Amino acid sequence: DQLAGSMEGGGVVYRIAVKGDRGEVETAFGSAPFLASFMFAGENEGALLFDLRGQGKAEIGEEIFRLAVEKNFILRELHREVASLESVFASLTVGEV
Repeated sequence: DQLAGSMEGGGVVYRIAVKGDRGEVETAFGSAPFLASFMFAGENEGALLFDLRGQGKAEIGEEIFRLAVEKNFILRELHREVASLESVFASLTVGEV
């Protein structure tokens, strides 16, 4: 049940690459009601990388885009990543011996 729940409820993550002030981006997306989590993932070629996870099974790609436009951020990449079975298994078993 836990494995099925992880695949269904929390398997989809979006990676965005955005140009803008890190504090402003974190404030805007950190308070977005459609996100369950928002994490800084580094920098690449002058863009800030973030991983975003939606609430439940909601499709959040368009909402991410709208928020970026509303805040005048330059969105260089919006990529949907689906967790593999291996990554879900690893996340469920980390720390188990």
